[in-house]
Amino acid sequence: MLESLLGVGLKFHHLSVIFRFGVIALLIISLFPQYLFVFCLGTM
Repeated sequence: MLESLLGVGLKFHHLSVIFRFGVIALLIISLFPQYLFVFCLGTM
């Protein structure tokens, strides 16, 4: 009983970590082109 609960908990923890990384990656991808654009304008 306890082991199966622990397994489910670990699986949920793993999914939440993946989800968090996915959200961070999406934020970086959505913000990066703007920073790149500003950087290109700044170096010209």
